[in-house]
Amino acid sequence: MTLYTQPSASKNGPQPMSTTEYFFVVLLKLLLVLALLNVGLIVNNALAAEPAPQTEQPSKLGYSVSGYSRDMNTSDRHTILQQSKSKVAKLAARSHSQPASLNTSSASQQQMSQPQSTVSYHHPYQSFVIYEGYSELYDDDDFDGYYRSFSVIFDADITSGSADQTATVYAVIFIRKRYGDWQQLYVTDDFLLVGDSSEDTYEVYTELDYGYSPNDYDILIELYDSYYGDFVASYGSDDSDYLYALPLESSDYDYIEDDYIEGDYGVHIHAGSSSLGLLLVGFAVLIARNNKVFRR
Repeated sequence: MTLYTQPSASKNGPQPMSTTEYFFVVLLKLLLVLALLNVGLIVNNALAAEPAPQTEQPSKLGYSVSGYSRDMNTSDRHTILQQSKSKVAKLAARSHSQPASLNTSSASQQQMSQPQSTVSYHHPYQSFVIYEGYSELYDDDDFDGYYRSFSVIFDADITSGSADQTATVYAVIFIRKRYGDWQQLYVTDDFLLVGDSSEDTYEVYTELDYGYSPNDYDILIELYDSYYGDFVASYGSDDSDYLYALPLESSDYDYIEDDYIEGDYGVHIHAGSSSLGLLLVGFAVLIARNNKVFRR
């Protein structure tokens, strides 16, 4: 009897891969490339997220300009403020860590936890009063009810001497988060008071740059004699509701979120990977066809 055997595969060489086998080999290779790209994106985003080394800076910052209220308008405020941002803070010798009105309640000068609501003090040579003070709120880009820029406007008068009595003074603006500690916000230039005239009404315009979270803030104005450096009057949130609980925030909180730009890096990576994966599958199909794997 004669036996017939099938020729072994080794005699005729390796069998060609099927269509399905070849397709998945190509696809696995492309998915490996995709995984490597994902790793690269993750590393790149992690490095980009690391903050660059920075010089030490204050935890809170605001820029202010001041002048007679009659001379201040929107364009002047912004122009002068942009110029002042590039300058080093001046009048360092006039820095006031705490309001002087905290220390005027007794002969012992014992500090109180809250400023006095007194608005007038007697100077050895002249008497002063801040007749009124109020605020105006301006910019709120994200429409959350908290403003990043505002003005403090006040009218200080000389209550002694003749109606044309003059004095050179400067003002210090303090700010605090509700029930927090007072912090100096700004020291004005010297300016001239004339009797009880309202023509010398003064304005301090401020843009909060960073570090002020959305909250209610109180404002306190203190007036000092420029020649002697004596504290002569104050006016603040205890005296007027217009300086009390102002809804403020700094520019780093006042923005409209863009989901694409501000979103989680991982979301973008996975979204990109899905699109890229589909694209690579298409490439795999084209490669397979070009290699004549798909047969009729």
